[in-house]
Amino acid sequence: MRKAGEQAIYAARINVFDLRLSSDAWLDKQLLAYDTVDNLREPGIELSREGDAWRIVEPAAQADTHEVVIDQISSIIGALQGLSVTGIVDTDASENATVEPDHESETDLADAAPNEVENEALELTVGSGDNALVLSLKRQGENVVAARSDIAGEFTVAASVFDTLSGFNTDTVLVASPAEPGATQPADSDPDGSTSE
Repeated sequence: MRKAGEQAIYAARINVFDLRLSSDAWLDKQLLAYDTVDNLREPGIELSREGDAWRIVEPAAQADTHEVVIDQISSIIGALQGLSVTGIVDTDASENATVEPDHESETDLADAAPNEVENEALELTVGSGDNALVLSLKRQGENVVAARSDIAGEFTVAASVFDTLSGFNTDTVLVASPAEPGATQPADSDPDGSTSE
């Protein structure tokens, strides 16, 4: 036996019936969580952190005309940093991978159309320090399966994680920048805001 964070190993008498034998019981639930998030990329959109602000890298055409919705990006970063594994996907058991979920975190997806739920997938590249790590999420029945490019295996996560991360797109994360004071007004309006007839 070894205490967490220590190198010393101790011999101890232990009743094996008191040990949880499920692989989920030994699983580090924060295995897929990101310590830092400096860059987010998905096809069609890329954001990069510069200090406390986020810069639009792609789409380049919107870099000067749009800004990042801070609440939305904060929610996505929170989901990545708090990403908690609920189970291990046993891919050796059968061709149709069986999932061992943590029953406390199952989400009811009965309202969703079965074909839509099973076919949803997303892939997000997360820049964390000097690493660019790919996080893949896909729905399999009522479960969401996650994999990360630097960690072997597939794991189940809460459906709410999928829902939050699927919000990383140009429609929800970017908004048109407000017009600057002194910007030119349309030709048919007066400076006081009324339109001419």
